[in-house]
Amino acid sequence: MTVLNWLAPQRFREQTVASTFEEAVEWVERRLPHRGVVLRQLLDEARAKSR
Repeated sequence: MTVLNWLAPQRFREQTVASTFEEAVEWVERRLPHRGVVLRQLLDEARAKSR
C-alpha cells in the first residue's frame, strides 16, 4: 500500500478489510459501480491458471 500511495496518493484513500471475496466486491461496487464484474473475471482467470 505504501508504494501505491506514493504513485497515486489520491486514489487509495479509502481502505477496508473484508472477510470474503464477495464482501470485498460488494464494498468496491458501492463506491465504483460495475467493477465487480472485472474483479470476478480476474478471480476466475487466476483460478483457471492455477490448475
